[in-house]
Amino acid sequence: LFGGDALARLLGWPFWLGVLVMMAVQGLVGALGYEAIHRLQKLMSFVLAVAFVVLAVKMLDGVSPATSGTVHGMDRFGAIMLTSTVALSLSLSWAPYASDFSRYLPAKTSRTRMFWYTLLGVSLSFVVVQTLGLWGASVFTDQTAGGVQKLLGGGWLGGFGLLA
Repeated sequence: LFGGDALARLLGWPFWLGVLVMMAVQGLVGALGYEAIHRLQKLMSFVLAVAFVVLAVKMLDGVSPATSGTVHGMDRFGAIMLTSTVALSLSLSWAPYASDFSRYLPAKTSRTRMFWYTLLGVSLSFVVVQTLGLWGASVFTDQTAGGVQKLLGGGWLGGFGLLA
């Protein structure tokens, strides 16, 4: 839905058309197969890294982190547990992809070393992305594509954010 919303905003389309086109593109990439998905992932890793750096730099200029000063006691504990569970399930859901990429490693690669590098890569990237999300929660309200575009100031930079 985010991609469909971003595409609709970028091209001035209705929301439903953006979602439909995004679904069609995802279906096409899936139909092209495994190698196409891996090539797209390699490319998008760099594009998204640039996008997150740009977002972080823009947020340094006047975005205050969202606070939760009204949550106390068991409500606060519940919120922490929910967030931790979501973060853990997100990282565990990526485990099959890590093993999928591991088939390209030499057969003599240390399993222990592979485990720790994978855990470190997944954990660090999720901490960075989730920290940016918490930091930007005050401006990324219920319309995240609109929030990204607004934060980046529109124009070509806002377009890049939506495209990424």
